[in-house]
Amino acid sequence: MKIDLDALVRNLGGCKQVALDALLDRRDQDPFDGAWQDLRARVSGSERAAQAESVFVAVSDATQHHEIASYITDDLDLIEAAERQGVEDVLLDYMRECYQRGLVPHRWGEG
Repeated sequence: MKIDLDALVRNLGGCKQVALDALLDRRDQDPFDGAWQDLRARVSGSERAAQAESVFVAVSDATQHHEIASYITDDLDLIEAAERQGVEDVLLDYMRECYQRGLVPHRWGEG
């Protein structure tokens, strides 16, 4: 999967810690969290995505917020595992699109 790491680092690097915490809080609530957990239950395996380590380091360095870096690498792991297994889902499409634009997916099922 292609990720725009430069844009992601640029977008997140300018955020204050409170904004990053709010983004994670939003992800930890339904409907995003429920959809993510349902998708995770359909995808087996726990292999690391090819770019997980470099993304984690870059995001951690830019934000000093290791939790957001962990969420991002968990997403990348899930996306790559789903691709390997042929799992298709609209949430996967949304997450891919976000990361290709350098954004962190956090909205789902909102009118």
